Amino acid sequence: MRSSTALTAQEEFRFGPFRLDGLRRSLTRDGAPVRLGARALDILLTLAAAAGETVGKSELFAQVWRGLTVEDGNLQVQISALRKALGEGWIVTVPGRGYRLTIGSANPLMGWSARQERPSIAVMAFSSPDHDPDQECFCRAIAEDVITGLARSRWLCVKAWDVGSDARRLNVRYLLQGSVRRDGSRIRVTARLIEAETADHIWAERFDRTVTDGFALQDEIAAGIIGAVLRTVSDSEQRRAMYGRPDGFGAWAAYQRGLWYLARPTATHFVRARQSFQFATEADPMFAAPCYRLAHLLILECAVYQRRSVQETVSLARPLVTRAMELEPEEADVHAVASSVAAWQGDWKSALARAERSVSINPNSVSARRALGFCLLNFQRFADAQQEFLRCLHMNPRDPLNWLIRLQLGIAYYSGHLYELAAETLAQASVASPGDPEAQFCLAATLGQLDRKIEARATLEQATSMVPQRLPTIAPRRRAEDLEHLLDGLRRVGWRG
Repeated sequence: MRSSTALTAQEEFRFGPFRLDGLRRSLTRDGAPVRLGARALDILLTLAAAAGETVGKSELFAQVWRGLTVEDGNLQVQISALRKALGEGWIVTVPGRGYRLTIGSANPLMGWSARQERPSIAVMAFSSPDHDPDQECFCRAIAEDVITGLARSRWLCVKAWDVGSDARRLNVRYLLQGSVRRDGSRIRVTARLIEAETADHIWAERFDRTVTDGFALQDEIAAGIIGAVLRTVSDSEQRRAMYGRPDGFGAWAAYQRGLWYLARPTATHFVRARQSFQFATEADPMFAAPCYRLAHLLILECAVYQRRSVQETVSLARPLVTRAMELEPEEADVHAVASSVAAWQGDWKSALARAERSVSINPNSVSARRALGFCLLNFQRFADAQQEFLRCLHMNPRDPLNWLIRLQLGIAYYSGHLYELAAETLAQASVASPGDPEAQFCLAATLGQLDRKIEARATLEQATSMVPQRLPTIAPRRRAEDLEHLLDGLRRVGWRG
């Protein structure tokens, strides 16, 4: 959620016949000025910044009155003034939560497609200061591999550009540049990612290696660059969406806000993530990503907060995945979420096939690797599952769902009787997602197996205080013997469920 301060600095927002100018702090209707008091205008700017999402009363007080102690009646007076100025229907009261600005199809930005908004990157040909023909060949090969790897992520528009050409003509958001130097058997590859608008260097890395197998070296360096670029661009896009970019009202920005909330697993943030993904699907019905992300979020809400039954969750998630598959049949992450839906239906054979298909489409997809690890865990291939989850954490240390990956890695360690590793990993998962009782239950069971009973009982007490009837929700996605293994650890510290 952006502050009204960010809005007043640079943004303009249109809804229906209204034009809200943050720079001039003015509102017009069909070109005619609409008179508003300063407080009412600040409230409208704050609601506009939320792009159709609900803004809580406490947030409005913090943004508009900034540290002053005021009564609820003051807010109601300003809301009434806004409704009188705008007309009924634009400011909606969400009972028990706050207010939101109705955007609807009258907002011209609802027509912006995610394809128009999505980020673009130009991969410049890597340079060789030595002008060695062999090195120039290696430069071209590295650049080609990076382009191929980045292009597998369908949310990123990838272009190639030759050194010496005018980069300003590219009209891209990011530039990737690099160089290759060689000294005997040693080779140094440098790469840097630049935000084209500001010329800021937002990532740089140096790869020093010994030349052995040329193809293996090339694959290793290209994979390192691809992974770093994808996570850096993803982080940058989420910051653009959250912190005041002037293009922050369309489908792509709403999707990025959803990812930002998803990485912070609290009940409130899950609600915000769901609202953001829903808005993105409405803003651009041809945008597949928020469909499958919303499907996966529904599963997580069931698993973490038990908002719905397993059956209801699957019935809501399945059509979203089907829609995403129709829009992007070759998107790896769609198949990854389809794997999760199949797993929750109990169809593990289909789940594994979907996960393997996802990895074959894009081996660099964290979602694909996570889905595969989840399936391998069910088929009791614990060591293989551990490797997939560790690969996920290595590929993108800042993935929005790393809290979930750590939980699943901890379960894989526990299932393989590696209790010390399980305890360390599940403790990290508990810190990353303090509202998830599954992490607490699994950690309590692990500590029970290690005979650390005082810690285990405290952890179990915390888990049961969250959701007393938690384990039945875990059961649909566990083998009976794995569930019994978990219960064994819990019974060692007094569990009677």
